[in-house]
Amino acid sequence: MKWIKAIATIGLLLVILLGAKTVENQGITVLVDGVEAGGQPFGIVDVSDRQLYVTVDFAAEVLGGEVFWNSDHKTAYIKKGRTCLMLPVGEGKPQVNGQELERGEPARDIRGAACVQLKSVSEALGYTFAWREDDREVALSSPPAQSGITRPRYADFHRQGMVSISYDDGCSSHYNLAYPLHLKYNLPASFNIVTGWTDTPGRVTRAQVLELSRAGFEIASHSDTHPNRKGRFFKDLTPEEANTEVLTSKNKLVSWGVPRVEGFVVPGSVYGDWLVPIVSQHYQYTRCLQGRKDATRPVESGRSCLLEYTPNLDRKNLPSFCVVNGQSAEDVIKLIDQAAAEKKWLILMMHKLGNDKTDYYTWDPSQMEKLLRYIASKPRSELLVVPLQDGVRFDMGLGDYRCQNITAFASTSQAAAGDKVLLMARGYDSSGVEVPMASGFNPRWTVVSGDAELVDCQDGTALLTAGGKGLVMVRCSDASDPEKYSDVLLTIKGRFW
Repeated sequence: MKWIKAIATIGLLLVILLGAKTVENQGITVLVDGVEAGGQPFGIVDVSDRQLYVTVDFAAEVLGGEVFWNSDHKTAYIKKGRTCLMLPVGEGKPQVNGQELERGEPARDIRGAACVQLKSVSEALGYTFAWREDDREVALSSPPAQSGITRPRYADFHRQGMVSISYDDGCSSHYNLAYPLHLKYNLPASFNIVTGWTDTPGRVTRAQVLELSRAGFEIASHSDTHPNRKGRFFKDLTPEEANTEVLTSKNKLVSWGVPRVEGFVVPGSVYGDWLVPIVSQHYQYTRCLQGRKDATRPVESGRSCLLEYTPNLDRKNLPSFCVVNGQSAEDVIKLIDQAAAEKKWLILMMHKLGNDKTDYYTWDPSQMEKLLRYIASKPRSELLVVPLQDGVRFDMGLGDYRCQNITAFASTSQAAAGDKVLLMARGYDSSGVEVPMASGFNPRWTVVSGDAELVDCQDGTALLTAGGKGLVMVRCSDASDPEKYSDVLLTIKGRFW
């Protein structure tokens, strides 16, 4: 990301909602990666929840995005990389890549300017937001600069050895330590989120979950409250309580913008047979510890975690090998070599990464990097690294996700000659579920007719520069199946209305 170096203090109009009393000329500083951001917007601080409203243009500037306007529908768009925010003014829910922001509010018209919550907008773009009361500062921290990982395709699968790396509990170390390592070695993984724990100390935030998803990683459910505390496991829940856990967690993840939540990871790996049909209603697979539904037997070697493919694979009860404190990367590598030699599937269960030698489930980050470096050195023909949802699909012969329908749209239906227009598209399967760009949807943009220049951003969006007056038709098709497409019609006027 380009670092923001301009220095200035924002002169803001503050409205303290208690009593609607107006206080003029209060200074608030916005820091981006520790550097003060330039600009002179006005905004509002809601003292009750520390909300700072700034102009849409200022938000885009400090966050490194580009603004597009639709005056007819009173909507602003902020695009940065693969992320597109739709911000209605006055009413309606903001959306990020077509999914509503659960906590987002529409932009507000404040003295003739469209203003947005800096917190919700910055977090939707992957930033970390912090309000420092004593210093009257907003501190924004940029997301990692890397764009994401490349997941394997079905054509890479030849029933060779496979390995999956599965992180439980949504620990902050998964984002701070594991995520950069997987980006460094271009290796996919599955992150299993306890939705009720997000945005709490030591856990990932909702914005970080969404960033992991957009970077190409699988996001799976690890329940909503992780009910294995105080001796009460999933087997002790009533069917109604269990259904609430598995469904609430999935619904939350989907509402945050995760396009496909297909896996359920059982907290504590202790559950009864009655749970299987409940989970199967909402998920494609269930992962547990070493394939056992009880925790009465001692942990054995990882031998029982080397999975054979169909017809011997039970996706409703996928065993995993738990990597714990005291084990070395070499210990795990021996299992991986066995999986490769015997052409079987090994699922690794990881928890927190850190240097705490007293915590049984914490693993040394240096050992993690040594393990990932070794895995990345293996050729795909010998060892295929997959998130669990891909491993299940490949084993079942379902192939890659298939895009059956495309919806393309523009930031505005009318523009003036010389204006830039943002074009966006999403692909869906036959069930109406969004197909991720990382695995199954490959949009390509072309100008069918009219006077316009087009730049395909290779991220599902395109930028069109309008030429002369008239109609312009733009088409978005799937590169793997050009017969599937969606057209967008634009009216270009001689001057701005």
